[in-house]
This record gives sequence, structure tokens and C-alpha cells, in this order.
Amino acid sequence: MDAPLDPAQPDFNRLLQVLLQNPDFNPAQAAAALQQEWERQRIERAGPQPEQQDQGGENGHGPQGNQRQPPPDQGQGPDQQPPPDPLPAPPCLPPAPEERPAAKEAEALTFNPDKTVASAIQRCPSEYAIKRLETFKYVPLWYFTLEGLAEAARVLRQDDAKESLALTQETGTGLSLCPTLSISASKFAKYDHNLTFSEFLFAKNNFLTHIERAKWPGLVVDSFNWFFYNLETHVLQQEESRGERVLLHYASHVRTNWHDASPTERFNIAAINENLMSSIARELDSRDVGRGVAR
Repeated sequence: MDAPLDPAQPDFNRLLQVLLQNPDFNPAQAAAALQQEWERQRIERAGPQPEQQDQGGENGHGPQGNQRQPPPDQGQGPDQQPPPDPLPAPPCLPPAPEERPAAKEAEALTFNPDKTVASAIQRCPSEYAIKRLETFKYVPLWYFTLEGLAEAARVLRQDDAKESLALTQETGTGLSLCPTLSISASKFAKYDHNLTFSEFLFAKNNFLTHIERAKWPGLVVDSFNWFFYNLETHVLQQEESRGERVLLHYASHVRTNWHDASPTERFNIAAINENLMSSIARELDSRDVGRGVAR
């Protein structure tokens, strides 16, 4: 067994010189260089091979004839050790890669130098509305109006709203922690029939865009597209404010009913039910008469 390193021995100083002469070594390179130097010293301490010693004794050239020669380092004092050989060149090891903990973040932070700023930047609805669309749930069109988009941007800029969490009960998964932005409805939201008709038309375009992004089936997207088109071009539009009011109530009633129905009972929302439209018109007229509102 090799003797442990002793700082008082010359061997230790020679190992130390390996590190002092190569201060730029990383741990792997330093370990390899020390191991190489240690092996060289171990071979040096072992001296000539036994076969060579025996041959010298048998030929009578040794000082004691056929007697075994003691190892060269036995009986020698510290002053009799051979002078140290020059240190070998440091091993050619590949440099260790520099650790860059932010490398992944730096790769993600990039841009397309050939892409210009868009002529129109579309604002996004609230995370609450997006999450409900992703689960195919009813979302009031108010979230897609200019007022709803502005409210979503205002809330998103509030750091406390982005960081706060709430416990929610989800079907099949039990309790889970979710950002409050994704589960909190806006206190400013309105029913579809409380929008102006111009707000309704603006919101429906935005709504159709986001149900496509939320991966609604193409057949459903097409059905809603025709639903809004048929309302926008309906004959009641000729009656101006009264006709628009009836159309908004019809849209509000039919959209909520479509989402409340079971999958097997869901109807083709694009097909306008004129009987229901007339019934809603009569009900609204009766309310106006009861309040004394002139038509």
C-alpha cells in the first residue's frame, strides 16, 4: 500500500507544484494531472524490476554476488533521494464548459429580426374568459367588448392579482390551487342583452377568433359564425332600436340555453327559430306597455 501524502516529504512538494504551475485547471484537469504525477512517482519509488536485479547478481556484477539486493529506497536517508525529474507537461484535457445557469433563459429570449411590428395589435380577453372557452363553457360576450378587453388589461397589470392563488374544486381531480385571474369573474360583466348592438357586433368577431384558438371543433365554430351572421342580417334590423333589442335578447337566451343543454340535446344554433324570436318580441313589448314606455 502506498504511504499517505506527507507535507514534509519532497513527493508532496512535487505534487503541489503541479497545481501551482497550472492555476487555470478545473477540478477534473487538476485531478488528472495529480494522478499522472502520483503514478510517475510511484514507479520511480519502485526502482528497477526484480528480474534485472537477479540477473545482475547471477553474473557476479552485484556487490554481494547471489544475495538479493535490498530495494533502493531501503536504508537511504532523506538526503540520499535522487533529484526530482522535471515535471511532465500538463495533460491535454478539453476545457470544461463554463456553467451558465441563465443559458436556457437566454435562448428563450430572442426575436425574429426580419419581422416588423404588426399594424394592429389585438388585445386579449381576461384569463377567466380564456379558461372557460378552453373547457367549452359559456362566456358573456362582454368579455370580448372594448370595455371587457380594457378591464382585462387593467387587472393583468396588477401584480398582486397575478400572484394570488385560490383553492378550487375540479371534477375528477379534487382540490387544486389556481391563479385567481383564471377563476374570478369580473364584477363589471354584463349579459349579452345589456350590450348595445354595436358592442355585440364587435364582441362576436373577437369571440369567434378565440373559440378557434381554444380548439373548438370546426363544425361548432361554423355554426356560431352563421348564428351571428343570421342575427346581423335579420329583418328585425329594419326596426332599429326595437329590432336590435329583440335580437340581443334572442342571442342571450339561445346562447345560454345551448351551453346548458346536454351534448345529445344541443341544437344547431345557426338555425334561427322565428317562433321564439316573435315570442321574445311580444314579451318585451308587454314589458314596455306595463312600464308605460312608448314604442
